[in-house]
Amino acid sequence: METIKNGENIPYAIHIKSEELINDKTEWFTKDEYGIQVGGFNYNKEKEFNAHKHIFRERTYEYTQETIVIIKGKLLAKIYNNNNELISCFNLEEGDIGIFLSGGHNFRTLEDNTVFYEIKNGPFTNVESDKVFFE
Repeated sequence: METIKNGENIPYAIHIKSEELINDKTEWFTKDEYGIQVGGFNYNKEKEFNAHKHIFRERTYEYTQETIVIIKGKLLAKIYNNNNELISCFNLEEGDIGIFLSGGHNFRTLEDNTVFYEIKNGPFTNVESDKVFFE
């Protein structure tokens, strides 16, 4: 797992390779105070988790945080600090996860038929209300 930070020690992104999931283990990759929680699970046949539901608890986050899960192909992720300056790049490959916590980012597919999921805290209302584009 690689956490991308800059001089202020602010976490901007986390890159997790699929081979980091060890068998018979649950691994949480994000801190409890983040607006998005990401865990990885790797268990053998017959592992059963207790039935449960979550208790209503209001949560408020000021920024959207997102997670990318690569199903097939390859994606280049560029990470920018809060001044829109490029601070890091990494490739996300099949099975990898990218967690984008603060600052800015952009993605570029590196292979045809790249398939990935994007998961973020919501609600997302519209581009004008939720995004600022920069070069």
